[in-house]
Amino acid sequence: MNWGVLIVLAGFLLHLNIIGYLYSYNLLHIQLKESFNSTATEAALPGSVSIAFYAVSSLIVTWIFQRFGDRPAGFLGITLCCVGLLTSSFVQEIWMLCLTYGVLYGFGCNAIHLVTIDMIVKYYKGIKSTRCIGITMTASSIGVLFSPCLEWLYTTFQWRISLRILSGVFAIVCIPCMSLFKEKKDNGTPRNIVTQKQENKTRRNMSLFQKYIEMVRIPAFLCLVCSYAMSGIATTFSFVSIGSFLTESGLSGTQTSLILSTMGAGDLVARVSVSLLSQWLPISITSLYAIGHIVSASSMLSLPYAINATVIMVILIVFSVSRGIIFVLIASAPIEIAPVHSSVESVGLVYLVFGMCALSAPYITDNVYDIKGSYNSAFFICCALYACSSFFLFAAVHLNKKNMIRRNSNENTDCQYNQMIVNRSEEEPTEYSKEVISRVTVI
Repeated sequence: MNWGVLIVLAGFLLHLNIIGYLYSYNLLHIQLKESFNSTATEAALPGSVSIAFYAVSSLIVTWIFQRFGDRPAGFLGITLCCVGLLTSSFVQEIWMLCLTYGVLYGFGCNAIHLVTIDMIVKYYKGIKSTRCIGITMTASSIGVLFSPCLEWLYTTFQWRISLRILSGVFAIVCIPCMSLFKEKKDNGTPRNIVTQKQENKTRRNMSLFQKYIEMVRIPAFLCLVCSYAMSGIATTFSFVSIGSFLTESGLSGTQTSLILSTMGAGDLVARVSVSLLSQWLPISITSLYAIGHIVSASSMLSLPYAINATVIMVILIVFSVSRGIIFVLIASAPIEIAPVHSSVESVGLVYLVFGMCALSAPYITDNVYDIKGSYNSAFFICCALYACSSFFLFAAVHLNKKNMIRRNSNENTDCQYNQMIVNRSEEEPTEYSKEVISRVTVI
């Protein structure tokens, strides 16, 4: 049996529990708002900080697993998540949740997520890695499907005891999964001698910082970074404050959890579909990523004009499908554009940008609600952010095509040069062979 299958399965279970709960903050947002009698902005901060650190800690996490290995970094992530939930259940001030739930849990989620991606990339190459990463990340959508169960848990035991229960469950499930992560030795066959020597030299001589400098010098990657910056704000708002919007619209807790669960189903359908069909789609991964942002922009623009709960549900289902496309490809788009030897580092860099901008989401979106008493302006802001993000993504696709043409031209030149060397060695005798021939002739 291919051990990579176990890696994908273990990563799936890790994302189902840890990342699925991270994306279910909408329900905890409502609980915190009532428990601490806080504003929407204050209650949204722990969730936005956790999503931000889920992305912004990528550089540190990348250094940790490159220095100490994937499995130790993964166990560190599980420990931080469980400790973060446990300590969050005892805090008495909402700002402390930004440290316990926000920083600790978010950092732990990032460690688990990046380690999983790194392991999959080591076991699978090319389109297979994209598909396996997509399958693994669908688990977070399945985790959101359990929103009614999470609502029952909060209602029955209150949020403090619920966090303690979840902390224990995550430890029991996730530690055995992380134990399955083991390193794989790369025995791949080089495409050609010259290209392989160049890649080996690059990996050996370039530091982590140098790899980041190399990536930001690529115009297509810079456009990708701009896209992630704007998408980070709008997407964080959808994971943190949609539940509050539904509650303020007059929906009950049961209706809110049902709609969030339905959104999880739409998200799941999109992730599974893209993961299975990405190999046969006639467009690039980054182009599909851009289309997801266009659909998200249209959905956000429609929400202020929804007339009843049914229309709101339909719009949010459409939005969840587009968000599913965005999140199933969030790690694949930078891999497609970045240099081959910097695949995982490229994911860490765009996650850093995504997370830094996610920190500002409550002040841009929920703060508007606290001032005006309506989320309509926040939806318009998110619509504009998604639209601009899609523009930069299409620009990245265009620039990357030019770069690919130039790269292929260079590789063809290397192949021709390599073949010329081989032919020359076959046709022309070396100095040693010339000496042997002369001696034989003399004898």
